[in-house]
Amino acid sequence: MKDSVAIVTGASQGIGRSTAIRLARDFCAVVLVARNAKALEEVAAAARKTGAEPLSLAVDLSHVETPEMVIKTTTRTFRANRRTTEHRGRCSIVEIFGIAEFGKPQCEGVVTS
Repeated sequence: MKDSVAIVTGASQGIGRSTAIRLARDFCAVVLVARNAKALEEVAAAARKTGAEPLSLAVDLSHVETPEMVIKTTTRTFRANRRTTEHRGRCSIVEIFGIAEFGKPQCEGVVTS
């Protein structure tokens, strides 16, 4: 996963924050998504300490257009696709995981550009 980007929603507090910091140890980058910009920057600083590159997006996912914007921003920022390992030489794939019912991880797909 060191060549992948993780997208974590609810990343500013609680389990989302803990998940983001933990995933930062295994992924080359983490996209931190939540409404609280100041709290996201604190999580970003913690992620940076692990060696991952954080991207903070202070957005409200209840707006219908926001999830697509998060995906587009992520793929544009990290130029993620299966054919190249271009992102400052480290990231190539954006993997999207959601938390399904009862907190079980569920892969929702892989985004490629």
